[in-house]
Amino acid sequence: MATTEESKTVLIAIDPSEHALRAFEFFFENLYHSDMTILLVHSAEQLKLSAVSIAQPSMNIPTQQWEAEAKKRNHEVNKLEADYTQRLIEKRVKYKSKVMYEGKPGESIIKIAEEEGAKMIIMGTRGLGSIRRTILGSVSDYVVHHACCPVIICPPTERKKRSKSKSDVHSEQ
Repeated sequence: MATTEESKTVLIAIDPSEHALRAFEFFFENLYHSDMTILLVHSAEQLKLSAVSIAQPSMNIPTQQWEAEAKKRNHEVNKLEADYTQRLIEKRVKYKSKVMYEGKPGESIIKIAEEEGAKMIIMGTRGLGSIRRTILGSVSDYVVHHACCPVIICPPTERKKRSKSKSDVHSEQ
């Protein structure tokens, strides 16, 4: 039987988007309890070789450009983590954070949730349409279908409202 002192880990997926911040704020306004430990997870964008380097394998990899890109990415990741960490410190919340530099974001979130025994996953979504989601993929869609715990997806605040058709009106009656 679990004791009242046992902490429940809640994974919050973060990135630089307003969607992630909205999910973070939703969680604290509606679901947070003091017995929870927040686990911030960010899947950093992977660095990519330029098309020239790939097209001509005999050419040397532009190491200075590569190092500059890595430094820029690391600075952005550190800033993101510091911003969210500051919010958690101000709220006096127990927390930890993890950044993944390899792998796909959805797979990273699932892996960390399982390793850390997360009881819940919170994340935002851009609200892609079904065609765009099929072509581009969707991190939130992947997480919902592979998670070992409940997942809360916070949709965009301004969604296009569909107008009711006559068939919708008749089916409601």
